[in-house]
Amino acid sequence: MKTLRFFTALILSAAVLSCQKSTVSEVPVPQPSTEDVDLVDSNLYSAEDFAALFEGIEVNPQTKCAALSYEITRLTYQSVNGHGEPVTLSMKLAYPEGILTKYHDPKFIVLDNHPTICSQAESPYEKNPIALAKALEDALVVCPDYEGFGVSVGNDHPYLCLDVQARQSTDAVLAAIDYINGKRGIKMKGGYYLENYGYSQGGGVALAVQKYIETGLSAQDQAKLNLRKTACGGGCYSMPLLFDLYFEQDDCVYPAILPLTLLGFKTAYPEIMDGIELSDILREEFLATGIIDRIRSKQYTIDELNEFIESAYGTKLYSQMVVPEYFDKDSAIRQAVDACLAMGDATTGWLPSAKVTLLHSAKDEIVPKELAIHAYDSLKDGNVSEVKWALLSPAHRVTGAFFFMEEMGLNIIPGLIGQLF
Repeated sequence: MKTLRFFTALILSAAVLSCQKSTVSEVPVPQPSTEDVDLVDSNLYSAEDFAALFEGIEVNPQTKCAALSYEITRLTYQSVNGHGEPVTLSMKLAYPEGILTKYHDPKFIVLDNHPTICSQAESPYEKNPIALAKALEDALVVCPDYEGFGVSVGNDHPYLCLDVQARQSTDAVLAAIDYINGKRGIKMKGGYYLENYGYSQGGGVALAVQKYIETGLSAQDQAKLNLRKTACGGGCYSMPLLFDLYFEQDDCVYPAILPLTLLGFKTAYPEIMDGIELSDILREEFLATGIIDRIRSKQYTIDELNEFIESAYGTKLYSQMVVPEYFDKDSAIRQAVDACLAMGDATTGWLPSAKVTLLHSAKDEIVPKELAIHAYDSLKDGNVSEVKWALLSPAHRVTGAFFFMEEMGLNIIPGLIGQLF
């Protein structure tokens, strides 16, 4: 059985690595339709009440749309999972409405790809992301729940499976446009454009979204989205490089990323992981802590999961979490993991057409700076600006606040920095 798994994984790995342009879009999959967009609930706010929802943000009154109210809506929509099966996902929208005519055409669209969350309570479905405040600048703001959160909370989350998440986030924007155009009195007319944002996990997803749009969508859907720019902060843009750095570093600040990622691979890439269980990769005593059940419960934050691993297992060393066979690059389990990692590389197989901005901390303790340098070096022949290094090179989460201030134009009050991620 292990010999068969080895050759199966080896063939799959070779196929993936020899065809880096492959995305889920190249496999015939069900296509979302406007009939599959369902309203969950909607609330209307005056401009002042809407701005007050985002404690910690200073709003310049001149950026508000004059004489408008603002609507926050939760929707479900149809997309596909990593192996091409239909999946119902959810998102939260914010957009300006007219007061008298009930009509207003937002100037542009914002896609917010959220950072790492591990609990349902942190999802856009349950709380209002800060990015929704961009509606004050005359935008339709789209905040998707990643699979495994929102209405799909019963599913395992394909953590850092960037190609899968890119498809699902893009489908959210297409569904949002259809919803707005079909809603009585509100439309997205010609001339609008898309701005694509993300920090941390969301940074990797945002870059993968642009790759998917520019290499995997039809010309018609590309025109429908009209992507103008992508801003990525603190992102894990290349999963193979991230894992190389983590295992080289070994003692990682975020030990939970290892089981989260491997569980995500089992969810997103069942063909590659066929016959390989988590118990084949992770040590028995590590699994005995109950970490997988805690992840699947969606009741704990990433910080709580990290603290649990350190207290229940006694170490954060990646080398002490995996079986010795993992370090044999010719083993079946290592070949399968490497094949999955290759699927989550947004730095290969394309060059950006729309502008990409990269922001990172030179002292990032969670996502090493090498990820930003590698992304720039890989894509610099396309439309990529040089890496912006955060002021005074602060920690990962503080840089997240800088990202929102600089790239999204949101004035973050310093007291909120610790609450962002």
